[in-house]
Amino acid sequence: MVESLKRGYAFMIEAWRMARADPDLLKPSLYTLLAGLVVTPIGFVPMALSVYFLSERTYGQVVTGFFAALLFCALVAVGYLFSAMTVYLAFGYLAEGDGRLDRARALLRSRWQDILGLAGAELVTGLLGPVITRKRSRTGDPQAAIWDEDAEVALPILVIESLGLKEVLARVDQISRGRLLNPEAHQVGVRLVATAIDLVLGGVGIVGGTFLSVSLIRASNGAAAGVIGGLGAGVLVTSLFILAAVVVAAYAGAVYRTCLYLWARDAGLAQHEGQDQEVSAPAPLASALAPHLKSVEAQ
Repeated sequence: MVESLKRGYAFMIEAWRMARADPDLLKPSLYTLLAGLVVTPIGFVPMALSVYFLSERTYGQVVTGFFAALLFCALVAVGYLFSAMTVYLAFGYLAEGDGRLDRARALLRSRWQDILGLAGAELVTGLLGPVITRKRSRTGDPQAAIWDEDAEVALPILVIESLGLKEVLARVDQISRGRLLNPEAHQVGVRLVATAIDLVLGGVGIVGGTFLSVSLIRASNGAAAGVIGGLGAGVLVTSLFILAAVVVAAYAGAVYRTCLYLWARDAGLAQHEGQDQEVSAPAPLASALAPHLKSVEAQ
């Protein structure tokens, strides 16, 4: 766990060095923040109205929960769309030395439906994946591998190889079956570090937003404008912190997924050409793994 966190932190440092070298890499993550600030108030309005007018009705909580889930899905969709742009830019930077923002925008315009389809698939498998994996493993279903960690390369495959959703899943399965990803790749705790950042910033946002909401509602003596304004201010403050965490996690996660894909792609090419030598990881991933690899070589 500790080593995984260290490698995840090392990878994030390398990812941010890339952003300093090519600031365009970070722009989609900033777009995520701006879009979230637009989407959140729009999604909040029906939720706040349902809380105020339907809180005493038996179905009020269901309606409120529906609007809350809708807002969550909208934020996930926004984040995923701009993550696809980051993946394309990171690929351009690592493969060609430059991430072209104009090409990334063109990609988003032409492939947004496929990207959202994959976002929905990953959201569902994220919730049901462990159950599906256990069930398929027991029945010997060869497609069980599609739910493992190798599925991290799905978005880069869709973006870089321009495949449809069905072909993307087949390609992930091919990578998993061929064991093209070095097991060391999954020992870089990018998710762990991102989760820690999410917990800290999200916790601060929730506490701060709740305190602000309660303070404003109490100051208004429960007036309708005060309740809606207080809830709105609280949601906005909470969303700002959560979206800030999303920016950090989304950028680092997209770069990590791109590195995984490049490593698997190069391993596949070497395998196809019958080469026996080990394929090197992309620079940011290699740097994060370097201390561990050196310790292994010394043994």
